[in-house]
Amino acid sequence: MKARKTILVTSCKGGIGKSTVTLNLGAALAERGLKVLIIDFDLANRCLDLFSGHENDIVYDFGDVYLGRLSAERAVIQCGFEGRLMLCAAPCDAKIDISSDITEILRTFEKIIDASDAEYVIIDCSGSDAMPSELSAKLADSAIIVTSHQPAAIRAAEHTGFNLYDSGITEIRLIVNFFDCASVKKGERRGIIEIIDGCRIQIIGAVPYDKSLEIAQEKGINALQLKKSDAGCAFRNIAARICGKNVPLFYGMKNFSKRKLFF
Repeated sequence: MKARKTILVTSCKGGIGKSTVTLNLGAALAERGLKVLIIDFDLANRCLDLFSGHENDIVYDFGDVYLGRLSAERAVIQCGFEGRLMLCAAPCDAKIDISSDITEILRTFEKIIDASDAEYVIIDCSGSDAMPSELSAKLADSAIIVTSHQPAAIRAAEHTGFNLYDSGITEIRLIVNFFDCASVKKGERRGIIEIIDGCRIQIIGAVPYDKSLEIAQEKGINALQLKKSDAGCAFRNIAARICGKNVPLFYGMKNFSKRKLFF
């Protein structure tokens, strides 16, 4: 499993857009010509099928493979970019105890990932379920922790980073989601540097709050499909950095040029 780039998108704080990051980052990497598999591992409330607009196309899911009902190939669907972006949905009915059967869960992930033949695998983890450190370490070789301006989200990101590092994942990066440019300029919310200081994690991207994306996502439309979207630009920038490109933090974003956004 470690032969591919496997990225865990996580935080112990719920409601900060981990699924949004997973989908749009996967789309941005696929747009670059890479073969990407996104796996929904939110065992409490799957939503990647909804956000991608493929809720009616899901017949089988992670749970079916885990329970041995079918082959892994049948649980993976294509969801855009000429088949380069693929999705495996979280189970809607299977009861999976991630604390007691780690070996079988890892075996299931391996089957699904091998079936996709993906170059990048992005795993969306629930904010409510505490994933055992043993599973995290064996599942991924890197992690992206998602936070927002909220003090609770910043504290959760710091805590999640410590847990992942202790589990053996040393390549950990931060995405600041729902970044509110206007409130930062007014001094009402924390700037980028203050957020980084609070999380103690190296940043890989900041995604601006975009009401149009929130509405579009309900219709299964991703950020890259929105014209002149700063959010879409942000995810393209993050994908470029993951691929080794040196891209300035707010490159190409029309509302993110002022220095005061950093502090």
